[in-house]
Amino acid sequence: MSQLNQTPSEEATLAARGYKLVRKLGEGCYAKVYLAEYKPEHETDHNNPLACKIVDTANAPKDFVKKFLPRELDILVKLNHPHVVHVHSIFQRRTKYFIFMRFAENGDLLDFVLKNGSVAENQARVWFRQLALDPRLLVLTPAEQAALNNAIEERKKHEEKFTKRDSMRMQSIVRLLLFSLHKLGCLFLLFLLYVVLSRTLLLVHFVCTHVL
Repeated sequence: MSQLNQTPSEEATLAARGYKLVRKLGEGCYAKVYLAEYKPEHETDHNNPLACKIVDTANAPKDFVKKFLPRELDILVKLNHPHVVHVHSIFQRRTKYFIFMRFAENGDLLDFVLKNGSVAENQARVWFRQLALDPRLLVLTPAEQAALNNAIEERKKHEEKFTKRDSMRMQSIVRLLLFSLHKLGCLFLLFLLYVVLSRTLLLVHFVCTHVL
C-alpha cells in the first residue's frame, strides 16, 4: 500500500465503506486520482470500478481550501447531467477529501484527440448537443431553477450590452474611416491643384522667357 501513499487506517476506513484503491492514475496541483473498486454489501462477487480523487487540504493553499474546494464540492453534489460523469460519493477524513466518481475507462476528450486526431464535425456536433442539453430537462430544486434562470437572464443582458457596444464601436470606426477618406480626398485634391498650378506657373515662365 506504500505505492498508493495510503495509511493502514485510511485503508480500513475505505474498506468499511466498500472501497479499495487499486492504482494511481494521475495527479494535479492539489489532488491525486486513483483507480478504485467498490464492492456493495449485497454484491460480494462484483466489483464496480470507480475513480477516486483525493484532495489533501494540508498541502493546498488557504484560498483553494476556503473558496475553490467548497465550490467544487457543492457543484459536484448538485450536478445531475446525463452526459457528465456522475459522482458516487464524497466524504472527508481528517485533512483529506475522497471523491468517488464513475470511472471513464476510455479516458477523457484530450486522450481521445491525442489518440485519434481531430474530431469529425458530425461527432463534435453530437457531443456539443449533449453537453448543451436544455437545463430545463435537469432535476433542479425551485431555488436552483430560479438561480439558473437569473444566470441565464444576466447572460442575455451581458451579451446584449456587448453587442450594443460592439455596434457603436463599429459605427465609430466607420465614421472615422469616412472622415479619414474625406481628409485624404481633400489632400489629394490639394495635391492635384498644386501640380496644376506648378505646371501653369512653369508654362507662364517659359512663355515669358522665350516668346516675349
